Amino acid sequence: MRDELQALIDSLAERLGRSVTIDDPELRLIVYTSHRGIVDKVRLDSILHLQPAEEVVRHIRSLRLGGEREDVIRLPAVPEMEMLARACAPLRAGGEHLGQLIVIDAEDNLSDAERQMIADTARSAALVMHREKLLNDIAAERVRALLRDLIEEDDRVRDVAGRALAAMNDDIRPPFRVSVLELRRDELDPDSVEEQTAVVDHLVRRATRHAPGTVHLTRSDHVLILHPKASDQYDLTLQTLSQIRTEVIRGLGVDGDLHTGVGDRVSTLQRVRHSYLQSRRALYVAVAVPGFGPYVEWSGIGVYRALAELASAGLASGVVPEGIHELMQTEAGIELLRTVEIWLDQATDVRRTVELLHVHRTSVYYRLNRFTELTGLDLQNGGERLAVHLGLKLARLEGSYQAPLPRGSVPRPAARVQP
Repeated sequence: MRDELQALIDSLAERLGRSVTIDDPELRLIVYTSHRGIVDKVRLDSILHLQPAEEVVRHIRSLRLGGEREDVIRLPAVPEMEMLARACAPLRAGGEHLGQLIVIDAEDNLSDAERQMIADTARSAALVMHREKLLNDIAAERVRALLRDLIEEDDRVRDVAGRALAAMNDDIRPPFRVSVLELRRDELDPDSVEEQTAVVDHLVRRATRHAPGTVHLTRSDHVLILHPKASDQYDLTLQTLSQIRTEVIRGLGVDGDLHTGVGDRVSTLQRVRHSYLQSRRALYVAVAVPGFGPYVEWSGIGVYRALAELASAGLASGVVPEGIHELMQTEAGIELLRTVEIWLDQATDVRRTVELLHVHRTSVYYRLNRFTELTGLDLQNGGERLAVHLGLKLARLEGSYQAPLPRGSVPRPAARVQP
């Protein structure tokens, strides 16, 4: 596509004796000609950084070029931005705004014939871009289908999908790692879920455009991201995840608490399901237990790996001591459980528990004793203490117990992925 677009604008620039560029709808530079005639700082910045300065982007977006129906629009100069006047031809095809063709026109002296050349070139460029978009959409749908097959239980289905996916792109090479980003569907209007999924899919595709071989699948409540050539240091994984998370948060206008689960590396595409299940479990823990931060690795959550397996299998309720279930029914009982949980998280360090709860030392001892009186569970007994601790964590994972924890009460795992 780029070669065809380049040939089109080189020919136009030669005939006009002016500089020409083509941007995408987000004003990112796609192709540009060598300098001809007068140029300005905006053009130079765009070539150097592949996008104009943020204030220029905001200004041009405010003009809503995608809604214009004219073939060629004049954009007035903006001296404070060191931006000369321009002739702009929106690129439209298939009912979509695909970008814009820009010609610097500082003197406002384009003839009607020259304006027609610009319009004709823009139409040809739009058809090239529309064709490329259709091909990309077909390829993306094929990738989505193969990713769905890669996480199926059937070994034969995964084997066929793995070989097909590897054949599609030379950048899809081992080792692999899967990460998942949560999507909060409960915050959306049910009638807008399909539209929102398309928006997320576009945002993720945009965020991964500079990550060769990275492919994704947007599902109802999460985005699956397959990272190829996964380094042991997580550098590329973290970079890609950060870009995706930032794009989704900004694009959807949600708060910054979206969590991400990261699975272990696997050596083949046929083993991607293994990493995917780990990433889902890690995300499950990150959402249910405060204190883990936005990026949570399966390999860094310690005992929560076993607890997550129990909870996902629906076995949590049977493991949680009955006395804990009873205390969950009242606010006073929940406060007792919260104190016991924080005390256990701090390895029974009363001094640290007092600091986190901001209460007197005697209050902590009173609550611990009261817990034993009401439940019959002896916190001085190592076995029962372990049962209580695991029970509270399982109750959190299954959602029956959600008492807030003070910042710093749950030590973060020693993970290599950091915000």
